[in-house]
Amino acid sequence: MLETLRRLLWSVPFLGALTVGLFALLTSLETTQAQLRAPRFYNPSPTSAQLAAEAAVVGVLSGHVEAQSRLVALGGAALPSILASWPARPLPERRVIADALWPVAERMGLSNDNFWLRASGHAWADATSAKSDEKLLFWERYRDEHGSDFNPLTVQRLVKRVATRDAQLRKRELQALDTYALPALISALGRVADQQDVERCRRLMGYIARATGEHFHIEAQATVAMTQREVTRVRVYWDEWGPQWTQFTPFDRLLGRVIQTEYAHWLIRSVREFSRFDHNVQTDQLVARLAVSSRLLGACLLGLVVIGPLLSSAILVILLGARAYRIERIGLRLALTAALVLASAWTLRPPQGSWHFLIASAVFSGSAFGAFVLQRELSDRLDWRTHHLLRHRGPIARVVAVGRWIAPAVPTLLPMAVAPVFTWVMCIELTSGINGISPLVLGAYSRGDWTMLMTVSLLLGVLTLVLQLLSDAMLGDGNRKVES
Repeated sequence: MLETLRRLLWSVPFLGALTVGLFALLTSLETTQAQLRAPRFYNPSPTSAQLAAEAAVVGVLSGHVEAQSRLVALGGAALPSILASWPARPLPERRVIADALWPVAERMGLSNDNFWLRASGHAWADATSAKSDEKLLFWERYRDEHGSDFNPLTVQRLVKRVATRDAQLRKRELQALDTYALPALISALGRVADQQDVERCRRLMGYIARATGEHFHIEAQATVAMTQREVTRVRVYWDEWGPQWTQFTPFDRLLGRVIQTEYAHWLIRSVREFSRFDHNVQTDQLVARLAVSSRLLGACLLGLVVIGPLLSSAILVILLGARAYRIERIGLRLALTAALVLASAWTLRPPQGSWHFLIASAVFSGSAFGAFVLQRELSDRLDWRTHHLLRHRGPIARVVAVGRWIAPAVPTLLPMAVAPVFTWVMCIELTSGINGISPLVLGAYSRGDWTMLMTVSLLLGVLTLVLQLLSDAMLGDGNRKVES
């Protein structure tokens, strides 16, 4: 029991190290490197709303058209940094920034709120300067009236009110914050479990789509599953692009060197999917393919753990009656080697189109491998004295002796069974054309889909760990029985 508990405790760091190693290996493949959009483990230049706003303003003042589009995309998330430095900037710079930010005011729905300026009776030198000065005065007024609204607690309370009920005034206030409210909006999506969650997400999704410019939408008659898929799509999008709209403290920027990496994005998404917080399309595909491959996997595992040891035991019992000790050892090795070679050749035969034939191939392949692996254990147990003693005894005595040798060795096959079983099933599926897990894995490799490869690899690793724990428990029970 203590040994099993110790292995359980060590399984957590083992799985952590396994994920890091697998991620480093799979993302270093030529086919997967093109799919990486961020540094793998360490990001020396993490993004934040403050840094993105400063870079966009510098580009706008330098006359770069792309920088203006970038500033409009940042929207309200850039306003705290810009408005804080507004009084210290020269008047020409403020005019340029005000012009660049005008599409943001239109997106906020506030561009028509400058009627008070036109009614004040100002006379401008020309139309162009009048338009620029109107925009400048608009943003100065916006700074005075909405500067206190850029507060995380204020935004969270506002988003909570909008999420629980439709209020026209609150909706207008939230729209006036633009992209600054996106972190609170994404957080408020939460878990989708019932129809009330669907209604809440539908109310919030409109603000998210308007602020980001992406086509996020939940239909009026959407089900819980449909809503969960759309919310998952939003959160995956936020994992990649969210930092540019998020206000970071110095500690957050330091943490962003690790968080804004491909490994961290994958780990966060995996935790959400494992906790059923998000919908996992890849898991659905994998489960559907495993349902097809499960019969072959079970047949191959049955042959490796059960039929293979019985086969090797029967061969040894027969050969123990031979007169020569060397003949027995050579005969055992040749028989098991021939069985393994025949199993490999049979697995790679052209497709037959019969499930019975394929299951028989899986059973035979697993049996041959199991018997071949146990050969070393049996050879270590057998020397010339044991052979001479058993040869002069009856068949029952030889069967009992071989059974006592085989029984402790069978549990050791369990953790070793995962890799060969999976390999043989892949060969059987590829040669027979079955639409099981093998085409899914090969398609993921050819596309560079490292997330699917990570999922399959970790599934095999967890299965190996579980079988190892089961093997330890069986061996522990067996040792206690022997001692008693």
